[in-house]
Amino acid sequence: MHSVQRILFISFIFCSCIASAQLEGKWYASFAIMGKSISVEMDVEVELSETHIFLTDPEGKFTRQKMTTSSVTDSSLSFRWADIDLSYQGSFVSSSHTIDGKMTQRDVKWEVLFQREPTDKIKINRPQEPDLTSKDLPFTSELIRVKNGDIELHGELTLPLNPTKRTPIVVLVSGSGPQNRNSELMGHKPFLVIADYLAKEGIGCLRFDDRGVGESTGDYSKATLDDFAYDAETWVNELTARFPKSRIGIAGHSEGGVHALIAASRNNNVDFIIELASLGTSGREVLIEQQYLIPKKEGEPESTCLWNQSVFEGMCQIID
Repeated sequence: MHSVQRILFISFIFCSCIASAQLEGKWYASFAIMGKSISVEMDVEVELSETHIFLTDPEGKFTRQKMTTSSVTDSSLSFRWADIDLSYQGSFVSSSHTIDGKMTQRDVKWEVLFQREPTDKIKINRPQEPDLTSKDLPFTSELIRVKNGDIELHGELTLPLNPTKRTPIVVLVSGSGPQNRNSELMGHKPFLVIADYLAKEGIGCLRFDDRGVGESTGDYSKATLDDFAYDAETWVNELTARFPKSRIGIAGHSEGGVHALIAASRNNNVDFIIELASLGTSGREVLIEQQYLIPKKEGEPESTCLWNQSVFEGMCQIID
């Protein structure tokens, strides 16, 4: 290597090391995204002219996960985690010794500030949820379980304070996809909120973990609509035996409304049903319409939405 080239090469390495030096080491960030509070630790390590970035979840979901690509200059830092399509682009703020930037995952973007000192995890404020640590809850709770064949379902019965022998009770049935007794999604617990409201109105409520979820046994992926309806019926039968003078019904959310309809059509113990944002037409028609509405919501052009819908409609015709 000629002397000039050698000098340039050494200078490049030297400058790269200087650029990375002020960003090298451990960084901490805490942020809220899609209803969840998340903390993350970032390690920036420099080896000669190469920089490696590792992310760690303090709660143990991943440890020193190496980023697929990493880039550091004297005033910026970026990385990408290809497996989950996560990327970050930040700028070094010398006055506060922080890295301020945006994290992106698919179409979602949010602000993330990395600091040198550990930060407290952000507390999500959900005033609609009952404080289960309070001594003044408007209900009493009992954990119960029932058998449906070889499946054991676990749930929680909430009753208003001072219930009567005729206190009505609602079995809450979740929509499509495996969900726990609170129908928890993105940190929200809608079934817990509903149970709290019903108790204040003098109505009991039974929430349960879907089969294969939480404490319930079984395999959700192998279950049919009939299976889910039988799960709901099992709870209705149990409550009818416990509270023979109470009116026992089912409130089904989304696909859960279908489970409620099936259960009510064959089980006389179901005194009433409530459809929560459920189907007003056939499942086939709903799915076909969704193939247009979902890409439309994501910003796809009209032609793509119509094409997607027509393809799915054709598939349905073949299946029929």
